Amino acid sequence: MPRRRKEITSRVRERAGDVLAFVLSVYALYWVIGIVDPQVYRVSFLLIALAATFLVYPFPSGARSGVIGATIDGLCIVLAVAALMWPIVDFDAFVLRAATPTTLDLILGAITTLLVLDATRRTTGWILPATAALFLVYALFGNVLDQIGLSLIAHRGYSVPRILGTLYMTLEGIFGVPLDVTATYIVLFTIYGAVLEHSGAGKFFIDWAAAAITGGNPFRTTMLSWKYVTPAFLVPFVFTLSPGGGGVLLQGSVLHVVTTSVMAVLGIAALSVSISGWLRHRVRIIERALLVAAAVLMFLPQPLAKLVGIAMAAVVVVRHWKTSAAANV
Repeated sequence: MPRRRKEITSRVRERAGDVLAFVLSVYALYWVIGIVDPQVYRVSFLLIALAATFLVYPFPSGARSGVIGATIDGLCIVLAVAALMWPIVDFDAFVLRAATPTTLDLILGAITTLLVLDATRRTTGWILPATAALFLVYALFGNVLDQIGLSLIAHRGYSVPRILGTLYMTLEGIFGVPLDVTATYIVLFTIYGAVLEHSGAGKFFIDWAAAAITGGNPFRTTMLSWKYVTPAFLVPFVFTLSPGGGGVLLQGSVLHVVTTSVMAVLGIAALSVSISGWLRHRVRIIERALLVAAAVLMFLPQPLAKLVGIAMAAVVVVRHWKTSAAANV
């Protein structure tokens, strides 16, 4: 029973981490087309990222369950929500008192700094957080270096309120350029890379390189991979050729976005079957031609054309399935 409970707990944590990662991806895509204050966006981006990190990388490292570890992880998430919601809730006054932080600002700033260091330790190991902690000590005790003969790198030293105020309350500390680049550019490349991987483009490049290395026929490998990858690239671009297809870019009402995305998925499926020539078994020429026509109709903005395209694809799939079932009897 305890082992079963651990497995369930681990699965729930992983699914919750997946949900937060999806939310973060959608949020990043919304930032591309929406207007979000830079400081609010960076703070909220870090909040979601920290919560996902504490779920996916439990404490202690490698332990997927346990009362103590789960309690610490839950406490870290609660502290992250409290510390990073404060700048958003009190935003107007918060940004004006970076030079004179209140006691609450200092406490939440210290918590945020420790949480970022711990999340870094969980994901990358001790080297990076130890280096960051060393520079924090350097900022705090820089005046001591002059007394031990290191005047070349010594400075007058900064107080704890000054350090935490800069780290937590300005765009020059935790919410500075590294987080800005991560939240605006790196995350988009990461999403694009995930799309390439799951669409088969990554496999295409690997297969093509492997064919060349092993003395195979790279052109034949390219054509075989192209049959499976092309629809995933082609269909989304087709939908963006007209204003009505902006739903795949999350533009428009919820109903429009859902409808356009569903049509894109159906179009990809229809083209994939027609180009690859395989569904449950080999697809006949006439079926492939009908699926291409159905996909083209799905691309058109007119609702009637989309309905006809769906109907054509449904008829082909049902007939193909019945034919396959009859052949197996």
